[in-house]
Amino acid sequence: MVAKISHPQYKFKKLFNEVLTSRKKYKNFYENIKADWVRQLDLYINVKGDPCSINPLKLRAYTKTKQEASQRKKSLVNLYLSDKRTSLFAVFKEMRDGHDLLFCPSCGDGGDPDTLDHYLPKDVFPELSILLMNLTPMCSKCQRIKKTEYLTKDGKKKFIHPYYDDIQEPIYHINFNEPYITPTFIFTTHIALDKEPARLALAHANGLNLERRLNNFCRKKYFHLLKLAKKCRKTKKNQLLPIIECRLMQEEMEKAINCWEAVFYRSVLSDDCLMDYLVNGKLPKKI
Repeated sequence: MVAKISHPQYKFKKLFNEVLTSRKKYKNFYENIKADWVRQLDLYINVKGDPCSINPLKLRAYTKTKQEASQRKKSLVNLYLSDKRTSLFAVFKEMRDGHDLLFCPSCGDGGDPDTLDHYLPKDVFPELSILLMNLTPMCSKCQRIKKTEYLTKDGKKKFIHPYYDDIQEPIYHINFNEPYITPTFIFTTHIALDKEPARLALAHANGLNLERRLNNFCRKKYFHLLKLAKKCRKTKKNQLLPIIECRLMQEEMEKAINCWEAVFYRSVLSDDCLMDYLVNGKLPKKI
């Protein structure tokens, strides 16, 4: 589902200073906000993007009127849409297209994540619009669902941060409820998670609508699992368990411990009743 990935290795302070020195308009505003802006960027890195520890800068403190503050908010947001001739544009392009990810680090779905997401939304935190540590690779579907959310209704952190949160163990699990011919798939957090990681994992899943998305995935994947079980029964020695455990599971684990396929096969292997059905039970005729 979710994976910890390497943070950007670019010299951000150098890029940031290039952006500041290139500003031709609204120089007074940028001079007024510069010191607090830098402190805000440093704070983000120090607290590892924790939204409970960061408040948006109040732009009205750096402008003469409320209207001007609203206009300068747009200016800060639009810094993300940097000119194609700038170093910043080249860095954004490399972050978006030059990674070697085989899945979305926010949801775990397979495929090449094709966009960058502002972990803390630029519409709320315009001063973070070009902070590289606030920009994470993400699939378009996740970005459409996430929108500008970043806190739960009770004011807690809503999303796992791919750069900062330690994702080294299984996070999610699928329960297969009988009848196994056409089971229902119950999405839950992994039993080994402590209370706070489990809360965050569930909030993250809710925020990205992972339960519905994974249910659709499991339905298709399970059909192919039944076909594999049927094929294995035709051999003299049923090889279903080693195929899942030693080939399929290992292949997916090489991508990420929480990619959708890894979650699916790990959940299958942990269910003794399901495995017994796949090896010995009455399979559907039409598979």
